[in-house]
Amino acid sequence: MNPETALDVVYEALLGSNSIPQQLRGKQGLDPRQFDQLTTALRWLTAHYAAQPVVPKRLALCLVDIYGAFSFREEFYPPAELNQIEDAGLLLQDLATELLS
Repeated sequence: MNPETALDVVYEALLGSNSIPQQLRGKQGLDPRQFDQLTTALRWLTAHYAAQPVVPKRLALCLVDIYGAFSFREEFYPPAELNQIEDAGLLLQDLATELLS
């Protein structure tokens, strides 16, 4: 993987026209394959930018209020699926904190 490819994966997964948050708002559920690609790219970017004092603005934009994009009312999804989505949001929040710290 290279920085541009990883940035593209993160951008498309979080802000693209068929992003994970958009799919969740449309009650399509969490796509495990797309989520796995996203977390893999975020972990790669975290390692890549670990020794650098800044990250690209585009990457930071993707992570603004990341947990909020994975937070829904209780009746929006069945309880087990809602827990899975919230756990995904918490994981992304943790990855964002690690990347931006």
